[in-house]
Amino acid sequence: MSLGYLTQDAFDWKRMQLETAELDKQLEDMTGNWRRLAETGRDFANIMERGLEDLLFSGRSFREVLAGIFEDLGRMILRAAILGPMENFFAGLFGGFAGGGAVAMAVGGPVSSATPYLVGERGPELFVPDVSGSIIPSGKVGGTVVNNYIDARGADAGVERRILRALKAVHGSAIQNAQLAMQDRMLRSGA
Repeated sequence: MSLGYLTQDAFDWKRMQLETAELDKQLEDMTGNWRRLAETGRDFANIMERGLEDLLFSGRSFREVLAGIFEDLGRMILRAAILGPMENFFAGLFGGFAGGGAVAMAVGGPVSSATPYLVGERGPELFVPDVSGSIIPSGKVGGTVVNNYIDARGADAGVERRILRALKAVHGSAIQNAQLAMQDRMLRSGA
């Protein structure tokens, strides 16, 4: 019958196992921190890349592009400093938040590869991108809405048809130019 005494060797072995487990946990935490730092670096690079592309191809002014960059950086900081820790807190309380650990992306912003994000205009959907990129919120999808107000009072009877025909031609030309620009962009990026 054993009295439950440990030998010094057994005690040292158990202590070494506990210390090894603690070191493993610290290494895992450090690896996670490095991974998050690398993702943040990729997100920052993606923001800067999109800003440069916008400056070169969108026709937006430098001031508008810079404002967009600062807005994306603000969102990245907001998610990292406030929303991420808040989500982790609620995930711990309720066993999963925003689709089981996914980050909600209703406001758009940069996304990292292999990270789940909650998206969906027709209900919640999980999006797990293969590469880092960006989600653009619905209010910033792009393009410019142009409302044409034409005062044709006193014009001849055929002017309405001629104006509609001209607007359709301009619209078709704009679509064709956009398609050509997208093809050119895809060729330049190697996609």
